Amino acid sequence: MVGVGLYALLAVISAADRGDLVPFAGALPVPPYPAQALLAQARQHVSTGDYRGALVSAREAVLANPVEPSSPALLGAALRGIGDEAGARQAFTVAGRMGWRVQLTQTYWMEQALAAGDFRVAALRLDALALQNPAIAADLYPAREFERSTPGRQALVDRLRRSPAWLQRYLDPVPEAGSDDLVARAGVAQQLLAAGAPLECGQFARFVSRLVDAGQGRIGQAIWRQACPGAGAGTERGLLLDGNLRTLNPAGQQPFGWQLVSDPDVTIAPAGGREGGVILANSAPARRPALRQLALVSPGTYRLSWVARGPGGMPSDRIVAATQCAGLPPVPLDARPLGPGGAQGGDFAVPSQCTAVWIEFKVLAGTADAMLSSVVLVPTGK
Repeated sequence: MVGVGLYALLAVISAADRGDLVPFAGALPVPPYPAQALLAQARQHVSTGDYRGALVSAREAVLANPVEPSSPALLGAALRGIGDEAGARQAFTVAGRMGWRVQLTQTYWMEQALAAGDFRVAALRLDALALQNPAIAADLYPAREFERSTPGRQALVDRLRRSPAWLQRYLDPVPEAGSDDLVARAGVAQQLLAAGAPLECGQFARFVSRLVDAGQGRIGQAIWRQACPGAGAGTERGLLLDGNLRTLNPAGQQPFGWQLVSDPDVTIAPAGGREGGVILANSAPARRPALRQLALVSPGTYRLSWVARGPGGMPSDRIVAATQCAGLPPVPLDARPLGPGGAQGGDFAVPSQCTAVWIEFKVLAGTADAMLSSVVLVPTGK
């Protein structure tokens, strides 16, 4: 079969003669340079868009080493670059018969499958490419070609549910991915989760955070709750999760729920007991952040309330709060007593451009511990 393929390839070389670009007549001369050097030249020409130069180098590479699968692939890329689609197809047919480890070959036949609407085969080609180079999965192309159609998304889900090594790169697309790109990828993620893929909650943390940062917090929250069924455990009334702070995450890898702010001067420990809460201490001479949570909001006025107690259960003023619209500087909350037993709180406004707000608690300097519990965020309707 290889012999037949090489014969066809030589015919392609002959047919590609355009204005002496590829001289071919009678006996074929052996190129004066080593095959690897010729392949490197051809790759360089292809990468810079010099397809005529690539055509010459690739043709000589074929003659220097006719069993090297990269040679016909580079020849195909060169022929395609000068507009000879028929010649390119012949060259890539030969390249395919010689093996599928060459990315140019896989990419060509993936594109052919996409053009024919054969998403199953195209997904197989993508899988092979991404297994060799996982960074391909983070790119916007070729993922967009799958994400924009129902059969394309299904074919992509069928590959991703096998948990390939490139899954995490797919869920962390390139930095230039815009909001629309993230939403398209989120649709695949939701379909993947609905298919019952055996995925861990943390695999979606960074992707969900990027959705939030792109103003797509609602979609991000839906994925998070779908991926992490226990994410809402312990939720009391209001917009915050786990208002009694029973499920803190020391690693800080969750986009929703409480995150601990790393600071060597601050210690945080569960208070225990039926009401939950945490014990906060700060050994620094100034206030320090301790923990925070992101809440999805709409424009309007909100009230944040909490209970802070010191030794012996007495009310404590050593815990203060601040609010921060995602992407904007934090604003200290003007807190006031709301009732007996250390209940405190204050109101703040959410501007029209804000879709998510950080609720952050800080600890003032001092030697006494303070217990934080019963954190609630509610709209006031004003």
